[in-house]
Amino acid sequence: MAKKAGQRRRRAGASHRKEALPPIGCIEKKEPEWEIAWKELARRTGDPDCEALDEPSGEVWQYMDSFLGAAGWVHEFRHRHHPVTGDRRYVRIPATPGWKPKVVIH
Repeated sequence: MAKKAGQRRRRAGASHRKEALPPIGCIEKKEPEWEIAWKELARRTGDPDCEALDEPSGEVWQYMDSFLGAAGWVHEFRHRHHPVTGDRRYVRIPATPGWKPKVVIH
């Protein structure tokens, strides 16, 4: 069957539904929330310096962004190669109640 102009063939298994991405923003380093989020990362991961340096790769914890979840704003951190597990790790930390980024991208 020939395709009409402008039609595209769907990939096998492709979803027909478009899921909306949540609004995102960032903590500014001068905000108290910056220090609060990093301290909570240290508490949750047991990495007291919030670095967890992986010597061979040079990878450390990175703040990725904050997004609006069902229960409020959440900060996301990533380590590409954690020295203890050897794996990529993501940690999501709920923001302080009432916190929101100064700039939100929808």
